[in-house]
Amino acid sequence: MNESLKRLVPLALAAVIAACAQAPTRTTAPPSPDSGDFAADVVYHALAGDIAAHRGQLDDAFSHFVWLAQRTHDADAAEKAARIGLHLGKNGETLDAAALWASLAPSDPGALEVKAALYLREGLADEAFEALKAIVELAGSDDREGFLDAAGVVTGSENPELGRELMARLASEYRGVSEARYAHALVLSAYGLFNEAAEEARAAVTLKPGNELAWLLLSRIRLQQNRVEASGTALKEAVQQNPGSRVLRVAYARWLVERNRNEEAFREFKRLLLDSPNDPDVVFSVGALATELERWDDASRYWKRFLTLGERTDEARYFLAGVEYARGNPDGALTLYEQVRDGPLVMEAAVHSAEIFAERGDMASARRHFVEQRVLHPDRAATLYLLEAELLRDHERNAEALQVYDDAVEAFPGDADLLYARAMHAASMNRLDILERDLRAILASEPDHADALNALGYTLADQTDRYEEAFALISRALELKPENAAILDSMGWVHYRLGNLEAALAYLRRAAAKDFDSEIAAHLGEVLWVTGNQAEAMRVWQDALERDAGSSLVRDAMQRLQTNQ
Repeated sequence: MNESLKRLVPLALAAVIAACAQAPTRTTAPPSPDSGDFAADVVYHALAGDIAAHRGQLDDAFSHFVWLAQRTHDADAAEKAARIGLHLGKNGETLDAAALWASLAPSDPGALEVKAALYLREGLADEAFEALKAIVELAGSDDREGFLDAAGVVTGSENPELGRELMARLASEYRGVSEARYAHALVLSAYGLFNEAAEEARAAVTLKPGNELAWLLLSRIRLQQNRVEASGTALKEAVQQNPGSRVLRVAYARWLVERNRNEEAFREFKRLLLDSPNDPDVVFSVGALATELERWDDASRYWKRFLTLGERTDEARYFLAGVEYARGNPDGALTLYEQVRDGPLVMEAAVHSAEIFAERGDMASARRHFVEQRVLHPDRAATLYLLEAELLRDHERNAEALQVYDDAVEAFPGDADLLYARAMHAASMNRLDILERDLRAILASEPDHADALNALGYTLADQTDRYEEAFALISRALELKPENAAILDSMGWVHYRLGNLEAALAYLRRAAAKDFDSEIAAHLGEVLWVTGNQAEAMRVWQDALERDAGSSLVRDAMQRLQTNQ
């Protein structure tokens, strides 16, 4: 809109408002395009267009903005008309609006993008190509943005085949320009043509080894091809050719972390640290990797450096506390844990503090931490009860642990997790009355609770002679989780109790194939032993002891059966 019109619009608007104030009962329609009052017409169409657009009445909005663009030659109005028209599929009028927009705002690539999109929609290949090329030339043929804008038009096109053809033509026109090949690779990748996309991305980095985005794209394409190692190789090559690129080195280091290649990732982040010694993200990553690698002295040094940066100090104290504990400094760890005062790690820090107090034999202080945290975090109280009981169990204070479970169930009646945890603890105390009561309470409200069905069924099979009842419970659990190793083990064990030795072996072998833990190995070995397969039973038990030398379940089975031989 020219300057005289810009000055005229607010004056006309003021006149309209004043007229309304003087004649509040006027019911005539707003001025039409032929009212003879051009300034009022401009105000009317501008306001009506914006209101219609806001209400989603796009056909009306389009008509208003076309009127404005044609009569005022305002670039904003032409842009609105062009973009709305493109959305509505009004190709002819939209093209006119885009052409006007381009003439009024020659440095705005948006008008060229609309024209290119329209030509693509109409299948006008040459016209679309010229528009795409104009987008590139407007930005400069050595500027990535122009090629990316062209790629954006193509990937959003309703004519993808023509779009890909024109993008290939554009890349060929500028085949010596890295940015053009990169943009072409993006389009090919977007359409799932990964082999061709990889070739173009490789061409882009060959032309310009410093094209970081092209390297990243090449790595991503390799992942999309399920060529994981090739993805990392691309990033490693990128770092070798651009040793000073933080973007590429971080990408490579993260790729290594995601593949659990922490030693190599540690080296990469240490190299980043040389260039950015006070970068919080880099220091944090180095500290975390040193911790994961159990390089406690390095980890302590890096977490202390992170703490001095003044960012995320509670996290720094929490992780440093863990390192100090691992270094044999529980006092230092306790001091740091108790300085964690805010954020999501406060409760975890308190739990670790409790564990340190418990190791010292100060169970009263340990338990006080749990009480305090339940007051501070009532939404996590149930979890805190479980953690407190677990701590007491670890220190063989079973009666106190049972009381904590009792308090928890009283505070959260009907909570299945708490009832199940109390039932399992009761089993370790040979309190089958509590176990059965709690598991049946769960099943009363959740009859398809597979774990409760299995636990009750296994316990009845293992410690009572209620085998038929146990079989029914375990059968239902197996229907719910047919591939669960623990339930397969229970089914094998109840068949063994029922005297169905062949069925028992079949289920126990299936369970062992899925999860060869000590309990499954003890059961499988016992059934093999009693069926006369004693050599195989010994192999099963020995394999289990190699994995878990302290397994009392396996040793007890071996001793009992060999003694009774």
